[in-house]
Amino acid sequence: MIIRLAEVREQFDPQRKGNFLAKISGFADSNISVKLTSQYIQGGNASLKFPPPAKGVQVIICQPDGCGDWYFMSSTGQKGPPNPKKGSEPSTQSNPEADNSRHRDAGGNKGPGTGMDTRIGWENDLGCGFLCTQDRSKKGQNVYTKMYTPQNKHIKLDDSRAIDAVILNNGSGDATIRLTAYPADPVKSPARMIKIDSVGPQKYICHESQTDIVVMDGKELNVLNHSTGKFAPSGVGKDHFGNVNLQSKYNDINIFTNQPYLDDRDVTDGRVFIECLNSDGYEQVIQIQTHGQGVEGENACVIRLLSSNKIEIKSTGDLDVECGGTVNMRANGDINFTAGGEINMQAGGNINADGEKVYLNSGQSSPAEPEVGDTESFYGPDGVTTYK
Repeated sequence: MIIRLAEVREQFDPQRKGNFLAKISGFADSNISVKLTSQYIQGGNASLKFPPPAKGVQVIICQPDGCGDWYFMSSTGQKGPPNPKKGSEPSTQSNPEADNSRHRDAGGNKGPGTGMDTRIGWENDLGCGFLCTQDRSKKGQNVYTKMYTPQNKHIKLDDSRAIDAVILNNGSGDATIRLTAYPADPVKSPARMIKIDSVGPQKYICHESQTDIVVMDGKELNVLNHSTGKFAPSGVGKDHFGNVNLQSKYNDINIFTNQPYLDDRDVTDGRVFIECLNSDGYEQVIQIQTHGQGVEGENACVIRLLSSNKIEIKSTGDLDVECGGTVNMRANGDINFTAGGEINMQAGGNINADGEKVYLNSGQSSPAEPEVGDTESFYGPDGVTTYK
C-alpha cells in the first residue's frame, strides 16, 4: 500500500460522486482524483459522510496494492506551502460530465447547487438519517439541518434566506407545521408565524386544565369555515359540513365585548353582531330557544333582552308574537300604536279600558313613530373575506 501526503486542489464535484482533486507532495504537478471514504458505508443507503477538506489543506491519501485509485484517509488540518503551479481544469478529471446539477442527495433532496459538496450526513441502510448542508450560490442558498425517515417524514431547521423556518412534515406534504423567523418574502411566508396545515383533521384536546387562544396586541381572531361538503363520502348528507359549533356540556357559553372608553374617540364601540350575510339567501333563520320545562319564579326558562337605554325591533315583513300565558306591557311614558290598516282586538272576556278620560274617534291620538337604526359591523354586508 502506498501512503502519501497531498494538497487539496479542488472540491468541485457537482454530481456528488464523492471525489476531490489533490496534488501529491513531491510528485508531478498534475492533479489526481481522490475518493472520499468513511468508516460507515454499508454498500446500500447506509453512510456517514463529510465533505472534502478545503482547498490548500494537506491530507493523507493511500493507494492499496493492485488498485489504481487513490483513497482519502485523513486530514491534517494544516495548509501546505504556496504553490503557484495549477493543475488541469477540475471538471475534466473530477467529473467529465459535470453540468452544475445535483443527483439524489441524502434525504432525497434535489435542486441547483454550486458543485461543491458541503454536506455532513449520516444515513442508515433503510434511509433514516441526518443531513447538514450549507450550499450557497448567487442564485440562492440551502443552509439547514434535517432529520428524516425513508418515507421522507422530516424535521427541518432551515436558515436559508427564502425559507428561514422550522418545518415538521409528515412525508406526504399534506400535514405540516411551520415556524418562521424572518423569510425573504413576508407576503408569501409572514415573519414569526406558526402555521399548521393539514388535509386531515386537526384536534386540540386538553384533559385536565385549560385551553386559551389569545391575541394580546395584534390584529383579529378569526374562526372561519368554508367547507361546502365537496369531499363528503358518497351517500352522506351535507348537513354536518360547513358549520361552526360552540357547545358547552356542563356550563355556560359567554360572548362578551369590553371596549374601554378612549378619550381620542367620539364614541365607544362594544358591539355584538349576529347576521345572515347572503342578501339572496333562502329560508335564513336566527333562532334563540330554550328547551327546558317552563317553571314559574326564579328558576323559569327565560329568554331576556335587557338594555340600559333602548331596544329596537324591525321587520320588513310581519311581526308575530305568540304567548301561551299573559302578555304584559308597561311604559313609564306613552304607548303608541299606528296601523296602515285596521286595528283589531278580540277577547274571550271583557275589554277594559281605564283612564282619566277615554276618547273615541276624537282626533287627539298620537301616531307611533319608531326609530330603528341600521348599524353595520366593520366588515359590512360581506363579513370576513380574508380567505374568500
